[in-house]
Amino acid sequence: MIEKSSFIILRKYPFGEQGLVLHVFAERLGRVPILVRNARSKRSSLPISLVRPLSMLEAVLKKNGDFYSVSEARSAFNSDAFHSRPANTAVAFFLADIWSQVLKEEGAQPEFYYFLEYVVRDLSVRQAGFSYFHIWVLLRTTHYLGFSPGKSPYSEIGFFDLVEGQYTLNQPMHPHYLNVDQAQVFSWFSNEQECPSSPPENWNVNTKREAIQSLIRFFRLHIDSFRTPVSLDVLSEIV
Repeated sequence: MIEKSSFIILRKYPFGEQGLVLHVFAERLGRVPILVRNARSKRSSLPISLVRPLSMLEAVLKKNGDFYSVSEARSAFNSDAFHSRPANTAVAFFLADIWSQVLKEEGAQPEFYYFLEYVVRDLSVRQAGFSYFHIWVLLRTTHYLGFSPGKSPYSEIGFFDLVEGQYTLNQPMHPHYLNVDQAQVFSWFSNEQECPSSPPENWNVNTKREAIQSLIRFFRLHIDSFRTPVSLDVLSEIV
């Protein structure tokens, strides 16, 4: 099978002495593995300079056994900006770590792909809002994974049940829930189709830390074998 498609690089692994295996999310194929032999050679089918987290490329993909091969690869747009700024790079590595864990199915998922493309393009030009951009992205990601908190007016927010994925006025009878203040942060970002231009009231280092820790708990409860990304420590230091 041969398919021309755009794709976003999620993760790379060494393969032998010279090769790389790339896990990518492709517009027409979903998540697939690409094998690049002699990756550092000038004659490589995919220049090593293009192999970075969340790089968006276009290429011809051909199925060869368990892997896809790539030809005619080129950058879909200039993403150098977010790979040259520390905050943009930290967010890119973090989101790539998250998405590489939750995107597991091969097969086209166009709406999910277009959301990732929107995020990558936004991140390539973003110059502010880094303390909460990834919070919004992760909450929007849950929408495509099937356990989104959904929308809820502030007047109806009590606790947030992380197991059931819903707001409730009654405190859950288990430890996996958010208090009212934490639930309001979830609601603030969940209600927005695009990343807000400003964070919720009283947004500070502590509320940011609580929000990301709550999201990690949320993902762990709903995604098998989900792990806290190692890139979170770097992200927390920079943004």
